[in-house]
Amino acid sequence: MYEKVLIYTAKEPQGKAKEMLKDLKNVEVFITLNFYKEAKVKAKKLDNCELKDLGDFGERAMMRDPC
Repeated sequence: MYEKVLIYTAKEPQGKAKEMLKDLKNVEVFITLNFYKEAKVKAKKLDNCELKDLGDFGERAMMRDPC
């Protein structure tokens, strides 16, 4: 498991996602228009880290949404 999760996104989380993120102590959310660049810069400064693109995760979840 991860010690800390840093999330870089262009838009602030909304609704249930925003509520859930508040409760997680080891998660930080950064709102930025240049999230790929900022995440790569931060990753270079950290030891033992991993970058993951969550774009596919969000698209798959929306495709399964029955609404």
